[in-house]
Amino acid sequence: VGGVPAGALAACPNVAVGQVHSDGGAVQGYFKLQFFTPGQRAKVLVVVFGSAPGVPNWGKLLDRVAESMRAEDGVPFDSYFVADPLREWYRGGADARAQYPDRIAAVAAEYPRVVLMGDSMGATGALLCAPAATRVLAFCPQIDLRTASIRPRYDEGQFATLRRNVRGSLGQCTGAVDIHTGTWQHDEEQARLVQ
Repeated sequence: VGGVPAGALAACPNVAVGQVHSDGGAVQGYFKLQFFTPGQRAKVLVVVFGSAPGVPNWGKLLDRVAESMRAEDGVPFDSYFVADPLREWYRGGADARAQYPDRIAAVAAEYPRVVLMGDSMGATGALLCAPAATRVLAFCPQIDLRTASIRPRYDEGQFATLRRNVRGSLGQCTGAVDIHTGTWQHDEEQARLVQ
């Protein structure tokens, strides 16, 4: 960390330093890699996708899980926080959709085990990037946005492209995919779209 004397952070056990990734603006998203052990890659990467508010909303939960793993000598994992602040469903309805999956695949290639997870719009992002994963956990994904209360400014063709892109990504995935929904009929209908 620039401007901080070497070893100073080691004296602060409650400080976690992550790497905010940038590609010069080609993908207008938020990407932050946080190591379980500073300066050392774990064997597991957990990629968490933010939902429609466009913030990395899984951060505190993963921090608590990491604390528990440290206390119990559990399996260490690095966290990669991804958010789409433009609320474009990780560009799933655009021809340029590969920007997010390519970015995730490049980071995931450095890990033997990769878990992708997200809820709502974030679950859609996880499904779009599924080929890079050994496991996907998608909570209430949005596959067909035509009736969604929050949705991007897509036209009908882009909504159809999003549905095709999600199904295509799942067809290329060799890992396990778990989709979880509540009992709300809309959520159940969305999950059925990928069966």
